[in-house]
Amino acid sequence: MIRRISFALVAISLASCAQTKEEFDESRPDSTTAAGNSTTKTEEHADAPESSTVAPNLIADCVDYVRFGAFTGNALLVSMWNDATQDAATLWAHCDQLGRSNLVGLKNMSAQWIEVEALVEASQATLATQLTVPQVAPQTPPPTNPPPAPVAAQAPSSPCDPNYTGCVPIASDVDCNGGTGDGPAYTAGPVTVIGSDIYELDRDADGQACEGT
Repeated sequence: MIRRISFALVAISLASCAQTKEEFDESRPDSTTAAGNSTTKTEEHADAPESSTVAPNLIADCVDYVRFGAFTGNALLVSMWNDATQDAATLWAHCDQLGRSNLVGLKNMSAQWIEVEALVEASQATLATQLTVPQVAPQTPPPTNPPPAPVAAQAPSSPCDPNYTGCVPIASDVDCNGGTGDGPAYTAGPVTVIGSDIYELDRDADGQACEGT
């Protein structure tokens, strides 16, 4: 009845195996395998009958493997568990008898149970890693330069002297166009003196200049 049963035959995924193993451990009235407990397998089955020829740790692995496999619904292991009337002490005796008659088969079951426990431990470590939220350091935004201050619009400078209406150019000297003056700049009249007659265009001082040009 004993044969090598791969973990795949238990028909549960690795992720669910960890959860199933926890549920299995919690369901056992004699469970002492919780994390942090240093109880050994042989101490866990201390009330089991002694065997004079088979290593107790092999029998303990057989018992745990059959009970776990039956808990997960594996047909072969359910059958073995039922054959032992679902009693741990009876199952211990069956595993002991198996070791006496087929030690290789018992060792295979022990190896399978060790493999299951290793896979469960690895899956729990993987899930713990996946559930760990990575701490991301806050990123400092790059400094922003303030926008340049708007440049005040400058009124275009006028080419005309503000002392006159009618454009009189700004120059070192201005004469009426067509007159006898020698410039260097000239203006076509008429112009009105509204400030100081700096170019002496209004000869008769009536406020008007260059009337005849």
